[in-house]
Amino acid sequence: MIKFWILLWVFVFIQAVVSHGPGMFPANTVNGGVELIGSADDFNHDNTFRISLSMSRQIRVYFGSLHERSLRDNIPEIFHITNSDQTRRFSFQDPTAVFARSNWPVPSLSLGVGPGSHFIEQAESISIVRDVANTTSALVGMGLSDYEFVTQACVPGSAFRTALNGDDCIEFVISLRGESSGYDHSPYGLYETCFGLESTPRLDPGNFMTIPYTLASNLTRRVRQWGANRNENGVGFTECDSSILPHLPEIVISFFANSHRVVGSIVFLPEDYLSIDERTETCHFKFRSINPSTESMFIDPLRLPHISVHIAQSDIMFCDPL
Repeated sequence: MIKFWILLWVFVFIQAVVSHGPGMFPANTVNGGVELIGSADDFNHDNTFRISLSMSRQIRVYFGSLHERSLRDNIPEIFHITNSDQTRRFSFQDPTAVFARSNWPVPSLSLGVGPGSHFIEQAESISIVRDVANTTSALVGMGLSDYEFVTQACVPGSAFRTALNGDDCIEFVISLRGESSGYDHSPYGLYETCFGLESTPRLDPGNFMTIPYTLASNLTRRVRQWGANRNENGVGFTECDSSILPHLPEIVISFFANSHRVVGSIVFLPEDYLSIDERTETCHFKFRSINPSTESMFIDPLRLPHISVHIAQSDIMFCDPL
């Protein structure tokens, strides 16, 4: 993979098919991530390309074959995002040009929208508004105020804010909950996850977080206790169907303020963190287990199932979608 650091900017048009109010643009959710469709004059043969959002600070432009060298060296300077109501103008600094794998849709753009990113500096905020009726689509809000996000995107009373510390990190604890399953709310420890990095920790498609190895082992034992078997590659289970869900606990993430006061919690049901294929009777977790003493914990707000998020320069808000 070859990287070219160039002081160039990107010109993008994102068109909304339907007006969703000021600053709101339709998006797709693919493998848990959020994607928009952009376009740029003279960027490729039909002027369109995929834009995937990332919690990093970095912008990566992915190219395929060598015949796209001229595109790589002549990225336009200004980028616009538009819907039927308005057009906003942004500029991008220091994109990294990368040769992508041949099976990627290229050219494409990985757009860093984490705290400290050039995009957040200009847009002031970005909001991912989930659709409870359609898990494959979402709305992306750009420049919404806290009030607009809460009133337009959230179930009343469900929103909470967690402030970032000086290192752009938030603190949280993980626990399991489920009285019928014999679980209490004992936490697995206090952790932090950091955003706005140059690049984000690796998550497989469909995964939305990492969890401590001890907690992953606990859940694995529970899945096997109810009849599932580890598959040959060790990353999933066979003889696994939805009948196992009532026997698994909820995962609770409780976020802390600087005073170590809990400001809010997100609850993941078994069907949120265990992906089941009823046809093949196989399943796998939507998280990656790590050893927190040697690897950083990471929760990706852009991939959280059934949760709307509002990302600003100094804090992140979460809520249940309308």
